[in-house]
Amino acid sequence: TRIACPTGVRSSRDKLQYACLHVDKANIASYDYSALIYLSDYGSDFDGGKFAFCDNGQVDHIVEPRKGRLVAFTSGPENLHQV
Repeated sequence: TRIACPTGVRSSRDKLQYACLHVDKANIASYDYSALIYLSDYGSDFDGGKFAFCDNGQVDHIVEPRKGRLVAFTSGPENLHQV
């Protein structure tokens, strides 16, 4: 996976590759859908890793990692996100 953080669109945690706001299709044009599945639980197995959907650069919805949870979404600019 390749993530390119444009200047001025970085998270305060920009030392982490996926912490910056990004659109998957902007990195790989052939991506139409994106998905991830959590293999462990937030808080008991690890801290961090919350998945945030953003609207106009502001967090709109947060998905907390839970073992077996599937997150699937279209890969276009309608689903700007960060971890």
